[in-house]
Amino acid sequence: MPNFRKKRILIPMIEVGGGHKSIGLAIRDAIERQYPGEFGMDVVDFARACGAVHVDNWLKTFWSSALAHPIATNLMNGWMDKMYRLVRSNTFTRMLQADFVQKGSRFIRDYQPDLIISTHMLCTSVAVFAREKYRLDCRIISHVNDPFRANSLWVNPLADEVIVCSETAREHMVRLGQPPASMTVMPFPINSRFFDPISRTREDILLSLGLDPKRMTVLASSGGEGIGNTETYIRELFLSGIPINIIAVCGRNERMLREMRLLAARPSAARFAPLGFVDNMNELAFASDVGLAKAGPSSLLEMLSKGCPVMITHVAHHAEQGNLDFVEREGFGWDVRDHRTFEGLCAQLRDPGFLEPVRQRIRDNPYIRSLPDGATRLAAYLIEGMNKPRKTKRTHGQVLLTRIRFVKCRRRLKHDSRAKSRFSTFSCKLHFAICMHPAANAAE
Repeated sequence: MPNFRKKRILIPMIEVGGGHKSIGLAIRDAIERQYPGEFGMDVVDFARACGAVHVDNWLKTFWSSALAHPIATNLMNGWMDKMYRLVRSNTFTRMLQADFVQKGSRFIRDYQPDLIISTHMLCTSVAVFAREKYRLDCRIISHVNDPFRANSLWVNPLADEVIVCSETAREHMVRLGQPPASMTVMPFPINSRFFDPISRTREDILLSLGLDPKRMTVLASSGGEGIGNTETYIRELFLSGIPINIIAVCGRNERMLREMRLLAARPSAARFAPLGFVDNMNELAFASDVGLAKAGPSSLLEMLSKGCPVMITHVAHHAEQGNLDFVEREGFGWDVRDHRTFEGLCAQLRDPGFLEPVRQRIRDNPYIRSLPDGATRLAAYLIEGMNKPRKTKRTHGQVLLTRIRFVKCRRRLKHDSRAKSRFSTFSCKLHFAICMHPAANAAE
C-alpha cells in the first residue's frame, strides 16, 4: 500500500518578548481549528531547538538590553533605516550567526517541512539557506510582526512570500527594498481565545484576584519580558489615592514581580494584583477598563481587540513607534511618556464615563473589526497557497554573495600565519565589496 505522509508545517521563531511566539501560536491554532488533524505542526524557539545555544542566549540578552535602553535602540534603528541597503537579514545571519545557520539548516533538513511560516527575520534567513543548500521542496513564508512599520532586517526577497499586516507596513517595506509583488496584506493574527466566549464573568475574574468589581480596573503590562518603565507608572497610580483596581503583569521579570509584591503590601486606596507570566490575558483584558502598556504589537492589539483603551508608556524601537502613531491617530489612547499627560489622565480616571467615547471609536474602527477573523483568514490563505511555485533558483548577484568560498586557499595557508593574516584581510574587503555591489543588494 502507498505510504501517505502527513504534510508538515514548521513555524520557527525566537522567543524574544512574547510577540513572535504569540503570532506563531495564533497561526498554528487557526490552522488546526480549520483543518483538524490534517497537518503535523510545531512552533519552535528555533535557535534553542536546533542547538545554537550561544546564539540563542546572545539574541535574548541583546533584546532585553534593547528594551531596557530605548534611546540607544532607537538611534540604532535610525541608522539601520538610513543604511537599509547594507543591513539585510541574510547578510547579517550568514556573517555573524554561522553556528545558527549550520545547525538550523540541519534541523530543517531533518524536519522535512512542506511549509515554513517564520515569525522572526533571522529564522527566515536560516530557512532560505537550508532550502538552497539541501534543495528542499518547501514553501517559505515570512510574517512581519510589526503591523504598521518594520526594519530593514525583515527584507528578504528569497522568501516565497512576505505577509504584512497593513498597507502602511507594505509601503514601508517597499521603501526598504522588498519587492512589492512578493508581499500580501493580511489582518494581524490574534489567538482565537481573545474572541471566543469567556466562561467566567468580569466579577468572578476580579474577585479571584482579590479586586473590587465595582471599581475601574487598569491592566498594566510590559510585554512578555516585563522590561520597561511601566512599573514607574504603576507605582504612581498605586500611591495616587485613586480608588481603582490595578492588575500588573510582570512577565518573566522576577525582579519586577518581587518589587510589585512589596508595593502591594503598602497602604493605598487602590487594590493591587501583581502577577508574573500569565496565559489568560484574554480574561484580564476582558475584565479591565483601560490598559497601561508599552507599544508592543501583540499586547497592544490584544487589549484593543477587547475594547480596552491604552496608555502607552514605552516605545522600545522604531517599529513600535508605528503602533503608537496608530493609537494616537485613531484616538484609541494616549502617549503618557509626558508626565503631565499621565497626571491629567489619572485625574480623569475618577470619572466613570470618561472612557466610553474612546471605547466606541475602538468598536467602530475597521482595522480593529478585522482582527476577530484575522488568524482564520491567514490560516486559510497559507494552506491554499502551500502548492504554489517555490523559489529555488538564484540570481547571479545572489550567487556572488553566498557562494564565494576560500576553502582551498585556507588549506594552503594553514601553516603560514603572515600570509593567512593578509588573506583574511583581503577576504573581508572582498566580502564587503560584494555586499556593496548593486547585484548583491538586489539579491539581499
